[in-house]
Amino acid sequence: MNTITAAGGRAVAVPGDVSDLAAVPRMFDQAEAELGPLDIVVSNAAIVINKPFADYTLEDYQDTFDTNTRGAFLVLQQAAARVRENGRIIAISSGGTRLLLTGTTAASWVTAQNIGAGGGVM
Repeated sequence: MNTITAAGGRAVAVPGDVSDLAAVPRMFDQAEAELGPLDIVVSNAAIVINKPFADYTLEDYQDTFDTNTRGAFLVLQQAAARVRENGRIIAISSGGTRLLLTGTTAASWVTAQNIGAGGGVM
């Protein structure tokens, strides 16, 4: 945001729970109230529960899925409906999709199953 404002643009970070169906439209309402029609939306909300996959609970899984997957869907859906014509919608994924982060998250466990620690299939 500092780069945008330093270049003379306007930007706002709107806090909220992206996994909450009712909260996401309110977040967009707030951004539009402060900025007017939206030119760019960046979807970059995610959580990481830092513990071995074997210790993950169903609640950990649900929280991760609700924020990282459902949240991205809800934000991108609102963005598709609200960003002005010729605007931009940017979805940023996790670096964990390209790296094996051993001993941390369920996403890393899935990555390890698919590519293996040495690049092979496990």
